[in-house]
Amino acid sequence: MRIIWTIAIRETRSAFTQPVAPVAIGLFVLILAVATLWMDDLLLGGVVSLRGPLLWMSGCISLLAPALTMGSIAGERQRGTLQILGTWPIGPLPIILGKWIGVVMLITLALLLTLPWPLALAYLGPLDPGPVLIGYLGVWGLGAALCAVGVAASAWTQRPVIALCLALGLSAAPWLWGNALTMLSPSWLSTAEWLSAPHHLDLWARGLLDSRSVALLGLLTVMALQTALLGLHRERLQ
Repeated sequence: MRIIWTIAIRETRSAFTQPVAPVAIGLFVLILAVATLWMDDLLLGGVVSLRGPLLWMSGCISLLAPALTMGSIAGERQRGTLQILGTWPIGPLPIILGKWIGVVMLITLALLLTLPWPLALAYLGPLDPGPVLIGYLGVWGLGAALCAVGVAASAWTQRPVIALCLALGLSAAPWLWGNALTMLSPSWLSTAEWLSAPHHLDLWARGLLDSRSVALLGLLTVMALQTALLGLHRERLQ
């Protein structure tokens, strides 16, 4: 476990030695501010609600996670430092977990920078803490799952830019699927919406933490990390 945290801390520290992470997190906060202050009405209907900011936050997370993970494995491979990690007396699993935890820590930092939003809304009027807490937990879980997807994309590609494009496409799939639900028959709707990001976000914004949401995010994370692990195993066999 110690080696996993060593890799995670190394990943977090190295992210701030390059401009990608600070710029990506800064753009995340900036886009969220523009979207919620100029393109959204936080007091729609005279009710103080964090639903709008949570929607924009989750959409921005879908862009931030691929940007932060694109160089996690592919960047090491491009710089030739992945071979150095391979000489450590550890298997591929601690490397994958350490990389993933390190990027999740960056996602956590980005979400902490958004705390002025609920604090400002609480100042404007009574704000139910339940939906705020569940909403943040849900968006954090979504970000953690997308980080796993991004690490998997980075583990199977040679260049960070290709990993970024692949992770962006995969991260957009739950949102595109949510928009396609209107074309399905009602008999399939209850099953199909389980794979829709807007459906789960609506539940979180109302303070509902559905077990299906937890199961979906957990399954997605495990499958993505397993895919990343297979990518490193493939490279060792070559």
